[in-house]
Amino acid sequence: EQKEIQYQRILNAGKELFINSGPSSFSMRTLAKRLNMTQTFLYTYVQSKRELWIAIRKKYFYDYLLEFNRIINQHEGTKLDLLIQLTENFLDFANEDLYRFQIMFIIPIPSAKKTGPIEKDYRQTGLLDKLKEVLRVAMEAKEIKERNLDEFTYFIWSIIFGSATTEVYFKFHAPFMEKMKEQSPSFTKKSYRECLLREIRNLLIG
Repeated sequence: EQKEIQYQRILNAGKELFINSGPSSFSMRTLAKRLNMTQTFLYTYVQSKRELWIAIRKKYFYDYLLEFNRIINQHEGTKLDLLIQLTENFLDFANEDLYRFQIMFIIPIPSAKKTGPIEKDYRQTGLLDKLKEVLRVAMEAKEIKERNLDEFTYFIWSIIFGSATTEVYFKFHAPFMEKMKEQSPSFTKKSYRECLLREIRNLLIG
């Protein structure tokens, strides 16, 4: 139990360093110092920044897929409604923790001279395969228009992922970030979310 607590401390500190310093700017020595431990001791948990990145990402994907699978298993309506629910859940997940979202989808994996044990044991999460299956069943049930399933799965994922990135973008107020000069007073984060879900539903049906 104590070892697991220590491991989670390492992952949490590593997440902050990846975000605040960038993957190329901090060292394992920096991480060890922040955690008040020796590098030798740190290496018994993770052997490189690449291994650390994989471990953090693996943890967050595990957390996300627990909820993703729960929604699928408990859903009782149409597959179209399920797709909208999964979309909204992903958007909420992205908005809850910006650092987590960046580690999972934005920050590139650091390089390493050798493959560590965490990378050797890493397996794909199967997220897109699960999305593909939901789309396949929806097409078979005639709830959405039939299309090339593989192409459409990636297309829908790009819409969902891009929309999550846009919502996260709303959180920033930096002076050099691109935005429209004039926006309607009725435009809000809430109205954008409602528009997004409505248009994704129309896209799936059309």
